[in-house]
Amino acid sequence: MTTTTSTTEHLSVPPVPGRYYMLGLLWLTYTFSVLDRYVMGILVEPIKRDLGVSDTMMGFLSGTIFGLFYATLAIPVAMLADRSNRRNVVAASLFIWSVCTMLCGMAANAVQLALARIFVGVGEAGSTPPAQSLIADLFAPAERGKAVGLFASGGSLGMVLAFTLSGLIAGEWGWRWASPGHVDRKKEADGAAAELASNTTTLAREYARQGLDWETELRQRAREISVMRELGITTTQAAPAQANATDPNTAEEVDQEEQANV
Repeated sequence: MTTTTSTTEHLSVPPVPGRYYMLGLLWLTYTFSVLDRYVMGILVEPIKRDLGVSDTMMGFLSGTIFGLFYATLAIPVAMLADRSNRRNVVAASLFIWSVCTMLCGMAANAVQLALARIFVGVGEAGSTPPAQSLIADLFAPAERGKAVGLFASGGSLGMVLAFTLSGLIAGEWGWRWASPGHVDRKKEADGAAAELASNTTTLAREYARQGLDWETELRQRAREISVMRELGITTTQAAPAQANATDPNTAEEVDQEEQANV
């Protein structure tokens, strides 16, 4: 009899004002957490080509290094949330993984990408445990199952958005734009040109970063130049207008360099 009375009293706990607003914020946080988590796996091929890394390294970057820190830090972060302000733990975690996701898009090599992925895992490890703890306090047992279900639906939405948006953005503008910290392509091209001029890189490497075979590309360019000359078209006239607006002689100089390499 005592147990039944206690349970009835527990189920009739007065509702917490604003609990669904708080649940909405936690749901949104979890959605972005899962979205950021899956972006890397979807963009494996363009990242591999751009950074020039192997399949083994991509597996390490996209799965192993993230999962290791995410799994091992979830428990200590949950213990910290029990002893501190859980709202602040969630906010700090959101800030950390958001900044580090941006840094993933700015990575110039595998080491930088690995470090950014580590802290993405660190940040996301601190999100779910305190969020679930907050839900348990905000909702009475009679509503708790529904609240947890709504919260968990953010993970499914995050996966859908990751697969949909990342593919669309990467296909249109490149994989780096799938993260907020995209790289300026003009600056990147200028940097590659400077490295070529100073002999600190090679045409083969620069073409490989784009997933292209340097010999095939140069032979194709040589054939195009030959046909243009037969038709009486100068390489400057055939160059894109945007390139000519910057320097009319640029296309001609590039053609001469490519002919020399062929």
